[in-house]
Amino acid sequence: EQALANVVPTAARDEALALLKNDRPAAYAARLDGALNVSRQTEVALDVLGRTAPDSMPALVRAYQARTGRNLADDATACLQGTRGDLALALVNGDQTGAAVARLRHAVEGRFFGLHKDATAALAVLEGQGPEARSGLAAAYEKKYGVALREDVVARFGGREGQRRAQALDGTRDPVERLQLAISGWGADERALAQVLQGMSKAVAAKLQADFKARTGNDLQPTLGAELSGRARFDALLALEGTPATPEEAVDQARRRRDF
Repeated sequence: EQALANVVPTAARDEALALLKNDRPAAYAARLDGALNVSRQTEVALDVLGRTAPDSMPALVRAYQARTGRNLADDATACLQGTRGDLALALVNGDQTGAAVARLRHAVEGRFFGLHKDATAALAVLEGQGPEARSGLAAAYEKKYGVALREDVVARFGGREGQRRAQALDGTRDPVERLQLAISGWGADERALAQVLQGMSKAVAAKLQADFKARTGNDLQPTLGAELSGRARFDALLALEGTPATPEEAVDQARRRRDF
């Protein structure tokens, strides 16, 4: 810490010092300050915002205000344009539906007159929604962008890709592919992972791990361990054990949740 303190003040130094003090909001605020106001690295800014859970966002907003004297939402939307700006604003406001809507729109609008649409990103967003959330997502998408979600996100891809997105929108996708998509993109999609993993029996959990290994060649537990951190990693790995089959197992899982 003393060595870092002697370095010329920079966002990177301040981030490192904050991490040494286990002050994640201050660390993320420093990284955002550098990304938004110095290097203009929009992907870095979106990654930080995307990794921040909605219940942790107010602390990040306060830390950014204390560091810069400015409003995070204003700086984010000034630096990020179009759907990136929509995504940043939704994330700062803790609006998960709005964030999903912006991610979908960004995935389908492409660049250079509609080229380079991101089919994988669109599919990952749809996979992260439960049945009720998908219904709300469709309504929010049409309200925000003036076009029906199925028409804009599904039909614009066409062929097999359009069929895959239609299945995702209807909630009929394969769990291994859902996992693969959830750990791609701007950080692992913790909500999409939880949708796949929660409430599995031991038999279902074992089959999922075997299917993941057969499909990808990788073991699921270390894969999730590398992609996730903190509570999200703990919950995911615990879910892979399956729901408790005995009172003793239920007590053991409850104790570990309490002690985490």
